[in-house]
Amino acid sequence: MPGQARRGSLRTTATVKDRGQLDRIRALLAKAESTNFPEEAETYTAKAQELMARHSIDYALLSVDVGGRDEPVGRRVAVDNPYGAPEVLLLDAVARANRCRSVWSGEFGFVTVLGFPSDVDGVEMLFTSPLVQATGAMVAAGSRRDASGRSSTRSFRQSFLTAYAQRIGERLTTVTKETTDEATRDAVGLLPVLVSREAKVPRWTHLPRAPRKICASRRRPQSRRVSSWRPNRP
Repeated sequence: MPGQARRGSLRTTATVKDRGQLDRIRALLAKAESTNFPEEAETYTAKAQELMARHSIDYALLSVDVGGRDEPVGRRVAVDNPYGAPEVLLLDAVARANRCRSVWSGEFGFVTVLGFPSDVDGVEMLFTSPLVQATGAMVAAGSRRDASGRSSTRSFRQSFLTAYAQRIGERLTTVTKETTDEATRDAVGLLPVLVSREAKVPRWTHLPRAPRKICASRRRPQSRRVSSWRPNRP
């Protein structure tokens, strides 16, 4: 209520605005999934990433304004066989575009995404939609056979998803950079805030500062056990 706000009440302050912005992002991703034109789907996805980047920036500034004590968290996201490795590449690309890090626990079938809560929410949302898009395009491309008539469908699909992950990762990272550059020109003091928050996200997950709070994604993993921590790529 007016006059009753307290330092640290970040989530209460942001709830209404979050809801409208996230609804717009979901609508764009739904359009991306429904179109049969890859260029159009990529445009919708890029626009969704732009809104998510703006949402992350707004949330970071709001955290400073209300004295929020936001800390990085971890969330486990399931990855499915037989194309687990390309899915992990896609998830890692989306995570990096949204100032998060990821750790693959391959033996247990999940990836742990590390970052601030609002960013991790965005990663999960943005990962699911491109995965649906890529899977649909991959299936539509049909099966493949080599010169000897043997099936090469699996290797083709592995390559397809790997190339897609690289391409969408580059596009999302570019969108985030452009959005951040524009925002830092307009908001004095924003860049140090973003740098400070990103520094809190552990690059090496075996360090003591790795977040204690690890929760399961809504996409239920196959196991809740955690493998030994492994460092991310530099």
